[in-house]
Amino acid sequence: MVGKSVFTTEQILRTLQRTPPHHVYQRPAKGGGTWQYVTGVYIKKCLNYTFGWMWSSTVLDIREKHGQVCATIRLTIHKPDGSELLHKDDIGKKDIIMRKGTTEPLDYGNDEKAAVTDGLKRCAAQFGFASDIYGKNEFKEISVEELTESKEIPKDEHDNDPATSAQIQTMKSLKIPIPPNLVQSRAKELIAAHLEGGKK
Repeated sequence: MVGKSVFTTEQILRTLQRTPPHHVYQRPAKGGGTWQYVTGVYIKKCLNYTFGWMWSSTVLDIREKHGQVCATIRLTIHKPDGSELLHKDDIGKKDIIMRKGTTEPLDYGNDEKAAVTDGLKRCAAQFGFASDIYGKNEFKEISVEELTESKEIPKDEHDNDPATSAQIQTMKSLKIPIPPNLVQSRAKELIAAHLEGGKK
């Protein structure tokens, strides 16, 4: 069982699920072979669906070193009132592409943008998103049973309230039919059941 968390069971399940194969891409790696990666658009969608758009990213530092742009990024998750819940920092990088036969950058702004996006993806991986891509050796897909002592989703005082916008967005992204008069507890059950079924 996973210890007490500031995130809901639904959010933990979403962050620690295996990345869908159609969102995984490959590119040549330095020294041979290939690297797997996901796009910045995919990571931003994951953050939106999981935290209901209550997140932000900040460029703490950006610099050029050894032919690369390096960007220090902070990803912050916010509480409903907009205050900070917690944050993660990481460094993204991008090789500077030069015009052929010159030492003049082809598109330095694009290189900076790519470094910032890389940093955001690495911050998100610290929360669990795409951690099967960026941390293969340590990745472990979490199931509902490992999050709870029983197979029931923990109840709270809001279980009978209408489903949240984040739950609705998550269900839409997973293509789960949304029943009328959906409450939070039922939304949790439907999302958990869908994620469990997707592993089989």
